[in-house]
Amino acid sequence: MKKFFRRFLIVLLVLVILAGGFVAWLYFSPGGERNAFSVIPDDAIFIIETSNLTDGWEELTESNFWKNLTRTEFFADVNEDAKMLDDQIKDSETMAALLSGRQLLISAHMIPGKEDYDFLFVIDVEKAEKLTFLVDLLQTFDKSIEQDKYKECDLIYMIDGKDTTYIGLIDNLLVATFSKTLLAKAIDQKDDNFWEKNEFFTQVKSDISDEEVFNLYLNYSQIDNYMSCFMEEESDLMNDLSQSLYFSAFNMSLNDKYLKLQGYTNWSDEYSSYIKVLGHCSPGKMRAYEILSENTALYLALCFDSFETFKKGIEEEFKSDPSNKEDLRMVEKVEKFLKISFREDFFSWIGNEIAFVKLKPKSNSKEYDVIAAIHAADINKAKEGLGHIMRQIKRRTPGKFKEFNHKGYDIYYMEINGFFKLFLGKLFRKLDKPYFTYIEDYVVFANTPSIIMEIVDDYLVGKTLVHNEDFMAFRDRFDSKTNITVFVQMAQIYQHLFYYTDVESREGIKKNKEVIMSFTHLGFQMVSDGERFENLIYADHGAGTYNLEDLDKIEASADQTFNGDFEQLKFKVVISPEPENPDGPFKLYFDEEETQIKAEGMLKNGKPHGLCRSYYESGNISSSVNYDEGVVNGSATFYYDNETRTIKAKVDFEEDQIIDVYYEFYENGSRKAKINYDDGLPDGRAEYYYDSGNLMIIGKFDKGKKKGKWKFYTESGQLYDKQKNH
Repeated sequence: MKKFFRRFLIVLLVLVILAGGFVAWLYFSPGGERNAFSVIPDDAIFIIETSNLTDGWEELTESNFWKNLTRTEFFADVNEDAKMLDDQIKDSETMAALLSGRQLLISAHMIPGKEDYDFLFVIDVEKAEKLTFLVDLLQTFDKSIEQDKYKECDLIYMIDGKDTTYIGLIDNLLVATFSKTLLAKAIDQKDDNFWEKNEFFTQVKSDISDEEVFNLYLNYSQIDNYMSCFMEEESDLMNDLSQSLYFSAFNMSLNDKYLKLQGYTNWSDEYSSYIKVLGHCSPGKMRAYEILSENTALYLALCFDSFETFKKGIEEEFKSDPSNKEDLRMVEKVEKFLKISFREDFFSWIGNEIAFVKLKPKSNSKEYDVIAAIHAADINKAKEGLGHIMRQIKRRTPGKFKEFNHKGYDIYYMEINGFFKLFLGKLFRKLDKPYFTYIEDYVVFANTPSIIMEIVDDYLVGKTLVHNEDFMAFRDRFDSKTNITVFVQMAQIYQHLFYYTDVESREGIKKNKEVIMSFTHLGFQMVSDGERFENLIYADHGAGTYNLEDLDKIEASADQTFNGDFEQLKFKVVISPEPENPDGPFKLYFDEEETQIKAEGMLKNGKPHGLCRSYYESGNISSSVNYDEGVVNGSATFYYDNETRTIKAKVDFEEDQIIDVYYEFYENGSRKAKINYDDGLPDGRAEYYYDSGNLMIIGKFDKGKKKGKWKFYTESGQLYDKQKNH
């Protein structure tokens, strides 16, 4: 996003500088009537359109969305450029004449061989057709200017160090980009008219209003490649989207409370997908939020007026899939062995919604914890059907049947490998051997019992989404009948991001947390009319939507243990520049005035020696560490940032490496972890605890890698999972 805004501002700034000499020439020059879309290459990932640059700039810069975004540290430099540009636009009559009523297109494209993307900016200047006269005007930038020609189109390169802005004029269109390859592609395809000739694109484009200042178009065939810039591994979801959908067209609007996108999406009939199946189903009512915890991070509702229609659609779409044929054979074997009928015992009671849910993670959560809440048209029939399945499992395979009660709710364990995948395919691939219980008219499945217990706990005390006023106010903007709806609560998803990313990624998330947390809720909805989806997207925003101190606690709790930081010796005291007295006491400070102490201790040969103490900026002690001429040797104690000097960890070092037993503690003082070390790596027994002091996880490491069987316990002491590591 930052890359987009910086380049957008630079291109507009070029126009501002050109305005003085350009406008007079512009109005006295003959020109063409080329459609701006004609020079957009066919591999555009997305296209942003505004029909009036002046109105578009004003709506963007005066919106709360922009104000909240540019208040963040991450966008501080973008804001400086924006203020300079805004002043020039408001003070320039010629700029108003140039930009008022002008169409602007901004498209994003992958750059071949770079695994990166860049932008093409196209402005309809209506009457211009030559660019050579602009060279003198561009000299005002005090940058190196070069001229070139490609297929009879005049080009200008404005060079600023390593960055080059490539500018061309194609008939009445001013084209600018930071990729020479992209500009050449625009010229190569200028007469192909890909976008005008593509019936799927023109279908959704013609359906949206032409009265909004901004429009957004998505090209799903390029989504998979685009997302590879941000994801290390291939995503089945992105791959399915890129093949199952054609295009989306949205009107975009901004106001003080939210960003809104409304439009249409068409799907491909050539690719088998769940999205296509849902597109051929009439919408159904979503209401799983009535039982779901208010700590829900993500809620995905798949709805239909008839599950029978949905099920038949899946069977028809995937009948030629070899894996589906194998699944059907397995279904027959399981039915024959257990003497059950999935159609009668399971499918017959399913109502109008299947909801997939991710909760805000807790200390015993795992990355792939997921809930599936299935609406029952008849909950008694659901209990009867599932009861029959469970009785048959108990009768035929007694060791595979488990059941326990939690606060009046029976929780069952269905130990059938790939139970859901047998008849609903990869839609349920994360739910293997599920646990389940009944809440109101929903059957709630999960892959661990702890998250079912959490759902039950919150339901019993009314801590549900339906009782959350903010969530319900947001939900009320969407249709109650839907095919696909996604709700995201940003405070909860922020914690989820933190728990399940590596240390390097977490640093990036921390830097962007003000941007992320400037939004409270995100919502996306698709409602089918049988031929296309009608879409609605809302992103609520507002400054200070979440207390930053609470975010700090989230970040601290998300770091399961701190031993990784200690292994990397991030705490070490660095003496720079060289001290005047290399042997004797030293003090380091956070500030030039030397009022806030950062570290203190003794030096030997210019390096920390003996016991050295480090401090937080608050003045509280951070650590006390023993050194041997700059090398960490001996015991070290680390503290939380509070006045009570609560111990965070106790660690023994030898030659900068952790040895013996590593101890870590919660801020309430209870033990958090006990891990054996050898040669600087976890090696041997490892124990992790809840903040109540009860055992959470036990396992073994072998030279830094998990080894053998790891056991996971609920806070009440029940063993709920085992994982084998090789």
